[in-house]
Amino acid sequence: MYVALSTSEPANGIITANDTAPPPNVTAPLAPLHPNLVWPTPSGINETEAQRICQAPILASPAFVLCSPFTAFSLEFITQSCMLDLLV
Repeated sequence: MYVALSTSEPANGIITANDTAPPPNVTAPLAPLHPNLVWPTPSGINETEAQRICQAPILASPAFVLCSPFTAFSLEFITQSCMLDLLV
């Protein structure tokens, strides 16, 4: 069960099992892409390639491998944001 995160810092600066945890990340639904933006990009990148380009470095990252089980990380949000960057 998650409870609200205390506004005060732990006295010794160390978080323990007795400290409160923030609620899991809640993400809003992603906005649809602009209707004039279509795949493939002018440089020829299609949607599948864009997804691979965006996800590969994240999935291969040692930080992702170690931290993803402990965080409410949204790979979908990060991927779609990256793909939008490639599209525009």
